[in-house]
Amino acid sequence: MVIFLGNLPDIGLIMLIERVTFLLALLSRSELQAINDVLIDFHYRHTKPLLVISPPGGIYEETRVTVEKRLLQAGIPIYPSFEHASKAVANIVGYWRFRDRIQGSLSH
Repeated sequence: MVIFLGNLPDIGLIMLIERVTFLLALLSRSELQAINDVLIDFHYRHTKPLLVISPPGGIYEETRVTVEKRLLQAGIPIYPSFEHASKAVANIVGYWRFRDRIQGSLSH
């Protein structure tokens, strides 16, 4: 699914919620690792931004932290909530709009 979305031109950013406690209720740890392998591979092979929301808490908190560290080491940004992620994205968009305005006014 991530690869499919990554190839759509109308999608500018992929934001994925990964609830480790929920996933480990359905999957094995090796299957969870395989999912994250796909995310890391996607991040290295595509230019489309990918970020992960990983809410803290739950009975698998230690595993969640391990997964989070692995994704961060691969360069994938992790946020604890949708609100934090959306504020970060809004700040990035605002920065680039500001930068474009400044560069546009300097070139005139």
